[in-house]
Amino acid sequence: MSEQQVNPPPDESRQARKGSALRLALKLLAVGLLVAVLGTGGVVGLFAYYGRELPSFEKLEDYHPPETTRVYDRDGAQVAEFAHERRTVVPKERIPTLLKQAVISAEDASFYQHKGLDYVGIARAALKDLTQLRMAQGASTITQQVVKNMVLSPERSMARKVKEAILARRLEQNLSKEDILHLYLNHIYFGHSRYGIEEAAQHFFGKPVDRLGLGEIALLAGLPQSPERLSPIKHPDRAKARQAYVLKQMVENGFITKAQADQEASRPVPLALRSFEAVGPYYAEEVRRQLVERYGEAMVYEGGMRIDLGMDRALQAIADQQLEVGIEELDHKIGFKALETSVDLQALDAVRAKLLEKMKAAGSRDPSHPTAAIWDFSKATGTKAGSDQLLSALDVRELRKGAHAVVPVSTVSEDAATFDLGTRRGVVGFEQLKWARPYSPGKWTQPPKRASDVLAAGQLVRIRVLEVPAAPASVPAGTSGQAGKAVDDPPVPVALASVPQVQGALVVVDPQTRHVVAMAGGYDFSASPFNRATQAHRQPGSCFKPILYGAALASGRFTPASIVNDAPDLFRDPWTGKEWRPKNFEDNEFEGPMILRRALARSKNTVAVRLIDAIGAQAVIDLARKAGINSQLTESLTLALGTGEVSPLELANAYATFAALGKRAEPLLIVRVTDRSGKVLEEHHAVPEETIPPAVAYVLTSMLRSVIEYDDGTGHAASQLKRPIAGKTGTASDGRDAWFAAYTPDLVAAVWTGFDDHSSMGQSMTGGRAALPIWMGFMREALEKRPRIDFPMPPGVEVVAIDPKTGLRAPDGAPGRQEFFVEGTVPKDFAPKPGEADKNLLFLEDGGGKRP
Repeated sequence: MSEQQVNPPPDESRQARKGSALRLALKLLAVGLLVAVLGTGGVVGLFAYYGRELPSFEKLEDYHPPETTRVYDRDGAQVAEFAHERRTVVPKERIPTLLKQAVISAEDASFYQHKGLDYVGIARAALKDLTQLRMAQGASTITQQVVKNMVLSPERSMARKVKEAILARRLEQNLSKEDILHLYLNHIYFGHSRYGIEEAAQHFFGKPVDRLGLGEIALLAGLPQSPERLSPIKHPDRAKARQAYVLKQMVENGFITKAQADQEASRPVPLALRSFEAVGPYYAEEVRRQLVERYGEAMVYEGGMRIDLGMDRALQAIADQQLEVGIEELDHKIGFKALETSVDLQALDAVRAKLLEKMKAAGSRDPSHPTAAIWDFSKATGTKAGSDQLLSALDVRELRKGAHAVVPVSTVSEDAATFDLGTRRGVVGFEQLKWARPYSPGKWTQPPKRASDVLAAGQLVRIRVLEVPAAPASVPAGTSGQAGKAVDDPPVPVALASVPQVQGALVVVDPQTRHVVAMAGGYDFSASPFNRATQAHRQPGSCFKPILYGAALASGRFTPASIVNDAPDLFRDPWTGKEWRPKNFEDNEFEGPMILRRALARSKNTVAVRLIDAIGAQAVIDLARKAGINSQLTESLTLALGTGEVSPLELANAYATFAALGKRAEPLLIVRVTDRSGKVLEEHHAVPEETIPPAVAYVLTSMLRSVIEYDDGTGHAASQLKRPIAGKTGTASDGRDAWFAAYTPDLVAAVWTGFDDHSSMGQSMTGGRAALPIWMGFMREALEKRPRIDFPMPPGVEVVAIDPKTGLRAPDGAPGRQEFFVEGTVPKDFAPKPGEADKNLLFLEDGGGKRP
């Protein structure tokens, strides 16, 4: 019989199943609890691990973001700034409530409800990250954005998100909502290198944040989402759409009415761009260099300091312009150096077609392609450059008066040449090309006879725009004419402007305050930041002679009327032991016995050597130190001719000592430095010290006036200004350095020109021909609105009439010339009357000079 299976009763089976289910549930619950405990512990451990060395944010005073250091001239006008991030921190009380409401509406509507984290948003972002298998989705509250921008790196990782959550919670626990908004609005990026709401308000609207209107507020509140994509300058349509969105959100949140939103939405983008125009790049760089040495780079670029300078912004702008123009004109005197690049003119038409398509795609308002533009090919290299190479080298810039650019020559005839400026046609006549002889410093080359001797079609040349005539109404500027050619009418007058190889420097000092009111250290700062006004030391040539003559006057042995023989002679230098026969610079002609005043006006080298031989080199060096020259000077006879090297700033300051009646003081670039809290870190004022007797300084000044006022004085060209001017030309041997330094009672200016490698500019490039025109260009503008004043005469000066031939007092009834003497040095003898011989002229002291 087979074995039968016996089934349990139904009630027992059900109970068994319930027991199994209960045990399974208990196991699952236990596992779940364990996972929860482990998960909680893991999260706690994770937060503890990543939160170890993060900042506490215990108080708002802990907030010290990088701020812009701003530089101001002596009248409070901004002239430069130093910053890694352009930012100006504004206090909470100056931030409008409406701005806070706009930002909350745009960025974080639940800002006042959450505790730093938006958990719904985090879950949504986490889900997106999981589905995309990458860290792609953000879920940032304003609090998280503050943390991310202030503390954390921009990387996308789980570690950074954990740190962000930790810091967001910590920030909410320790700071108020108003404090957090303050941090956000001062720190966030608004585009165009502007950080913080104050900097954005000033840049886009030219006004402080507490003067912004609703439309301006809504526009700025929308920018942080994507500052470059929503830029109202680059993309006004996108910025306008974003502004409308912010206004709509503000209506929904009850901050403004729909009528207010509609009114602002109907208005155009309310831009009023404010951007200060930097001047004096060499001046600013010298200041930056000094500040970094004193305070370190971080303080200079992030410390939010205020730097007040001795600069006068208006004078600095004149100095920058006149040095640039003057160097170009000096370069013209040396010749024209052509670029070694050219283009295929047919390739240029292809570039025009491609660029016009690009302009259409970008929209007419894109400022990187201005409607009145000049195409600059400065980056082009090689010959017969093709369209692809030209397009990559092209820089589209604003077409404006004074603009420089490298452009191709289109056509050349005997009497003119035309240039393709991109959107217009440039033209230059042969009259403006006659200077362009082959470049040859120190050697004469044949001038051109026709335009084709200078230029060729397809050649790339550097030009300067002289004027920008209005474009014809029928063909708007910025469009092409027929066959893709540039607009033909009216042409834009331009000048040929090769890149100068010669360099220069111009320093201007206020002799009373010793403020360096202007300083230009070269032709183009972007190409060569080396500051020749402070860092170059060059031979001043005869510009050093005022030091020598001042020492001679101070010795009491010589006066402006002393007779010294201008004659060839052989000298043995007592300091070097070498024999030397000095020559006069330009013509090497000798005029025989003459008074010192005339010898200085004519810059006689032989007289200068006799003076230093008589008074000693150490006396000259001593007076140089008293005037303010600190560079090393070597004892030798050649010191009389300016063989010791000085900087233009040193020379200008020495002349300022003469203008200030013998009071020496250090030249001042930086007048005051203040930190971000307003604490003065340093402050400087001139501390004049009378190192040269005022009478000596005045008499020397009177002698230097003759350099200008004598018809054959080496600086006579400066007399065109019709003012009291004292100064001196200077030329180093072989024309390596050319100087002109001169002063009025209230302004001292020194100009140096030369090659950086000490090459010769040519024997004809004297101080009067190379440097004086630059000085004139500056002073003509600088003095235009200043009153004409004379040099004040101090006590201790005597004025008598002398006979200019003998240097003795003029006899009664005889015509004489008024002369100035340091008290006690007036000649006692009278000159012979007409027809009488002067026995004193037969015997000159040691062949050198006599004290009348």
